[in-house]
Amino acid sequence: MTTINTTFHVEPSVDCEFRDWIKSRYIPYAVESAGLHSPLFMRIMTPMEGGTGYAVQLQATDNNKVTSWLDIAQPVKLKEMATKWGEKVMFFTTLMEGIEL
Repeated sequence: MTTINTTFHVEPSVDCEFRDWIKSRYIPYAVESAGLHSPLFMRIMTPMEGGTGYAVQLQATDNNKVTSWLDIAQPVKLKEMATKWGEKVMFFTTLMEGIEL
């Protein structure tokens, strides 16, 4: 299983609206369009200059779902985000794999 982690830096002027958008648009779209599951939405507690950090983690059961999200579905939502807030919300995405303990 792969965890898709997208970290966001959000300026204070759009923080509330951004959180609502993540919960009502971004996460439901990820689950419905790409078959991702077990979403987490977290605030990053480490202070960040000029805003707040958030992370969205989504689980994918296979590489086809990861590729579909990264290449097709996520760009739709990131374009929507850029149109709404421009550089007031920045992001990066990383893929993670669990390691057995």
